[in-house]
Amino acid sequence: MYLMLNDTAVMRFDFEKNIYEVLNAQLLPFRLREAVCTMPERTFANLDSYLNASEKNREILRYFFAHRVLTLSRRNAKKIYDALREEQDQTDINRSNIALKYHAASILDNYWTKEEAETVQFQDISIRENPLNEVLTIAALQGASVSLEGSVCSPEIATDGTAAKGWKRENDRLWLYKKGSRQKMEVIVSNLLDNMNIRHVPYEDASDAGSYCAKCPCMSDAGQNVVPAVDVLAYCARTRRKLPDDEGYYKMWIADYLISNSDRHGRNWGYYFDAVTGRLLGTHPLFDHDHAFDESVMENPNIPYRAAYQYTMKQAAHIARKKVDIYYKRDFEREDFQTDRQYDSFMERVRELDIRKRG
Repeated sequence: MYLMLNDTAVMRFDFEKNIYEVLNAQLLPFRLREAVCTMPERTFANLDSYLNASEKNREILRYFFAHRVLTLSRRNAKKIYDALREEQDQTDINRSNIALKYHAASILDNYWTKEEAETVQFQDISIRENPLNEVLTIAALQGASVSLEGSVCSPEIATDGTAAKGWKRENDRLWLYKKGSRQKMEVIVSNLLDNMNIRHVPYEDASDAGSYCAKCPCMSDAGQNVVPAVDVLAYCARTRRKLPDDEGYYKMWIADYLISNSDRHGRNWGYYFDAVTGRLLGTHPLFDHDHAFDESVMENPNIPYRAAYQYTMKQAAHIARKKVDIYYKRDFEREDFQTDRQYDSFMERVRELDIRKRG
């Protein structure tokens, strides 16, 4: 089997035959870069080395593919598993097998897999280019029990998280719908960041089957793919490289402090990379703010900051403030927030960081 980026084979592998052959190291996913071992020749003298290398490579690949399949922690995930008639065992082996059954395709990047004898091309399985399976979207958003029909081209298989969410194509553009009244916070934070020079994914009000949703456009495209921070962090730790930083990286620290965001873990921020060269391009726009204005974070700004554990949220924001220029365009008003407490907390931190209006 081949691991592909677009129509370029980057690795050949076979779990049964212990084949793990890197074909293009520069184009490997960051989770696999400089992590896959060169397999030694299988002889009696170096049998231990051979077995150790094969076990390590198997574990690394299984982990990579397993994280291209949703977990049961996502609301309505069981309905998706049921529709696909897949076992709900959450081991890496089972989840990776599910991924491989559906070419391990993801809406976030152009990696996929194919059997050596297959003549299929990326355009044939690309989630961005092919019609979505709307039945799976219904199961994902509404929690309905459905019977699967037609092609299983769906980002629902790989989209993780905890909220009920589903993808729809509207006017030739893919949109992610997140269901529930709590998702109103996505729109509120999006509007706040619209008023600042902070790059973010825009959210807007929407509905599905009469229920409130917040929706946002897909943040990846054919040229710019997304890699989660957790994968880049692992790559940097292996290679002793410094984590890439840029203006967006530090503005994230400031934004999370202002909105008291308690949920900036390694899979809801990350980087763009060039889908042709594999080169990192910088941090992608901020997204996923339904946990903003956490009461405990508004109360205590000195909790550890998940995106930079060596600092508290307050420390991280003050460090970042010295590195980037940040401002707002119009005065913030009470109507921009859900509660007085949110408004007071936000404005107190704006003043604390000496962020001023411009333009």
